[in-house]
Amino acid sequence: MKNAGSKLFRAGDLIICFAVVAIAVLLFVLPFTKSGSSVLAVSVGGSTQRYELGQDREFVLENNGIMLNVKIEAGEASVVLSTCPDKVCVRTGKISAKGQIIVCAPADIAIWIESGEEDGYDGVIG
Repeated sequence: MKNAGSKLFRAGDLIICFAVVAIAVLLFVLPFTKSGSSVLAVSVGGSTQRYELGQDREFVLENNGIMLNVKIEAGEASVVLSTCPDKVCVRTGKISAKGQIIVCAPADIAIWIESGEEDGYDGVIG
């Protein structure tokens, strides 16, 4: 006589395990997917302009006698050339996610990624 409860896994157990793994994968992947369009916001001396990240382009920003060459390519933005003495803005590298920022303090220029859609939040703490 076989004992029905002696099996290690039953078919129902395998279905539940598969469902739990699928949900875990979705919860991990969904926050990293790009939803909506992102824009590159550029503040030069307090005046802000916005550029679509989906459109490749290169442009020059100038303030306080300092020039920055900004490049948008494949949804990423970077400062590829700068005449400022410390070049922190160039060494920052490419940014592509909402909230990432490049700053050139001597030129009073800030470049950051923001969502093209309103998220309803003024800020997040914690």
